[in-house]
Parts: sequence; structure tokens; C-alpha cells
Amino acid sequence: MIADASAGAVGVRKELIARLIRTGGANLVLRAATLVAKLLFLLLAVRNLTVADMAIYGLMATTVGITVTLAGVEFYAFSIRELLASTPQEKTVVMRDQLAFHAAAYALLLPLSVPVFATGILPWPLLGWFIALAIGEHLSQEVARVLNALFRPVLGTCLFFIRSAAWALVIAILWLWHPRSVGLTGIFAGWALGNGVSLALSATAFARMDWSISRQRAVNWRWIRRGILVAMPFMASAVSYRITELADRYILHFLVDDRAVAAYTFYGTIANAVPALLGATLSAILVPRVIHAWQSGDMRGYRVAMRTLAAGTVGLMLLAVPVVYGVVALLLPYFGKPEYAQALPVLAVLLLAAAAAAVAQLPGVVLYARRKDLVLLFAVVIAAATNTVLNFLLIPAIGSLGAAWATVIAYAVMGLFQLYYVMRSRAVVDPDRK
Repeated sequence: MIADASAGAVGVRKELIARLIRTGGANLVLRAATLVAKLLFLLLAVRNLTVADMAIYGLMATTVGITVTLAGVEFYAFSIRELLASTPQEKTVVMRDQLAFHAAAYALLLPLSVPVFATGILPWPLLGWFIALAIGEHLSQEVARVLNALFRPVLGTCLFFIRSAAWALVIAILWLWHPRSVGLTGIFAGWALGNGVSLALSATAFARMDWSISRQRAVNWRWIRRGILVAMPFMASAVSYRITELADRYILHFLVDDRAVAAYTFYGTIANAVPALLGATLSAILVPRVIHAWQSGDMRGYRVAMRTLAAGTVGLMLLAVPVVYGVVALLLPYFGKPEYAQALPVLAVLLLAAAAAAVAQLPGVVLYARRKDLVLLFAVVIAAATNTVLNFLLIPAIGSLGAAWATVIAYAVMGLFQLYYVMRSRAVVDPDRK
């Protein structure tokens, strides 16, 4: 009996690894292309944009990221689990109702943006671009999550390349052809266009699904209200996570200067590409399987998927972090901007923070699959509080390096808190599960 179970686990693992090689390989190529395109764009942006414009670009990206979280209310945390548990015929109903909720939620975008523009963090003439980018970015993120839940991660990654890198590659080529030919307005236009093309292509893919049931039923606002209640802890969690991830840009803006914001944004964007690479290769394939296996009671499949995810995450971080740092360190001297070269140690610490964030997500996946939402909330709130306090303590002392180390410590605290809770209940079946 034990031998049969062991042989079965080996079979599941081999099948999963074969799927990872097929799907993950394609995703890896696309994500690597995305990383190269964004790196080229950022390096050329350093050469072609003033430090002040680079700071505005960074603050716009930060503000769009935070607003996307606020406007989306993390409703996907409810809807994706519902989508995974629904029948093929019901999936389009779930997707349609989620879209109806987001359409209503976008009415909050304008009032949410007022404080950022009123305080002078961003200039008022950029308000229109901000609205367009926030809506486009949020819809694109939701589409990617739905495609992962439908087990179509390669298509999701193709669309990610279009919205994240294709437009940046075009601008980089324009800069190579004619330096300084594209300014901030051109960058924001390209970003918005990338989102638009991605959404148009995703609409053609979803059009092939059977939407007949969703046309026959009215929008289920009771289901949406239940989803909002379920998503509230995730909302608080996501806002806290965004504080940990992005608030240091604002603190640097107020406590140091825009030169620090520009360099920190440059290196932070590069460092964030590492967990993005992880998300498209391993996480996009394995996390839905972890959740589905737990929901269906397949403990063998659950354990195999989690162990594969853990091993792959650690391995990818060990490979990607030194490679990314080495490439940037090698290329940076060619662009002649001392503000960025002097801040190169910040990249090393931010890459360490990206690795810490990726590893910290592992116990988070376990808790999410087991619906331990409040534990996830406590973990990120503690991390956000740690990050905020350390930013105010360390930035005045050591500048941008202080912000980077605050992020490392915050992610480590979050991961250790989650791991402690997981280790407290190491039973194969969660005692709280009915």
C-alpha cells in the first residue's frame, strides 16, 4: 500500500515536472524577453530622461500600482477561488459578474487620485493619463489572473509581454534611433496603448467561450456583495503589502530628493522583474493547482505541487539575483549618469528584498489555499508597519539603502510569521477544514 502511494506520488511529480517544462519553458522565454525589453527601456530612460522626469515616471508607476489595488478591492481573492470551483458552464457567469463589479468600482478612481495631485506628488496635467493607466493596468491584471485560473498561463504571459514590454521596446528602439525623441507623454501613451492591445487580444480569446448562460442571467449583486465581504481582509492585506512594496518612494520624495527617487525607482523596477519572472513560470502554473488540489481533497497532488513550487522558487532566486545584478553592473557605466552608478549598492539590497518576498510567499500560498485569510492579513499588516517604521528610522541615516533594507526586513518578518503559523499545524489535513 505504501509502495503504491509512493509510486503514485512519483508519477504525479513526473507529470507535473513535464507540464512545467512544456508550459514553464514557454513562459520563461516570454518573461526573459520581457525582462530584457524592460531593462533596455530603463537603461535608455536613464540616458534620455532628466532625473526629474525619471522621478515623475517612478511616482506615476507607484501611484498607479497603489490605485489599482484600492480600486480592485482585491475582489479576485474571492472570484478566482469561485472560478476554480465552478463548472465549465458557470465560469462565464463568474467572469461577467466580476467585470460588473469592477465597472462600478472604477467610479472611485477619481476621488482616490485627488490627494496625490493635490499634494503635488504628481502634476495635475497628468490626471488623464493616470486614469487611463490605472483602469488599463487593473483590467489587464485581472485578465491575467483569470487566464491562470483557466490554466492558460502561456496566453497570459504573451499578453503580459504586450502590456509590459512591447511598448517599452518600441520606445527603446526610438531612443536608439533618435536620442531624446520620446518624453514622458510618449511613455505614458505607449504604456496605455500596450494595455489597450493586450485587452483587445484577451477579448478575442474570451469570445470563444460559451457565454449563453451569462446572457440568460442577471448580474448577481448578492454574490458580489458576498465577494466584497470575503475580499475585505485581502483588501487590507493588499494595501499593507503595497505599503511595504511602494511607500518608500513617497518617503524618499519627502525626506530626501527626486534624485534618490529616480535611482530607487530605476533599481526597484529592475528588482521587481525577478518575482514577476517567478510568477509567470512557476507560480502561474503551480499555485492554481495547489488551491485546486486542496479544494478537492487531493493531498498527494497538493504536497507534490507545493514542494515543486518551493524548490523552484529557491532555485530561481539563486540563479536570477546574481545574473540581474551582474548585467546591470556591467551595462550601467555606458550610460554616464553618476546618480545611478553611485546608488548601485541599492540594487543589490533590492534584489535581496525581491528574493525575500518570493520565499515569503510560499507559506502564504499554503495559508491562502487553506482559507486562512486573517492570518495572511496579520502577516502583511505587521510587515507594512515594520517597513514604515524602519523607513523613517533608516532613510534619514543612510538614505536609499535604508529604504531597501527596510523592505528586506519587512518581507522577512512577513514570511517568518506565516511560516510559524503553518508549522503550528503540520497535519496533512487542516483541522479547521470541514
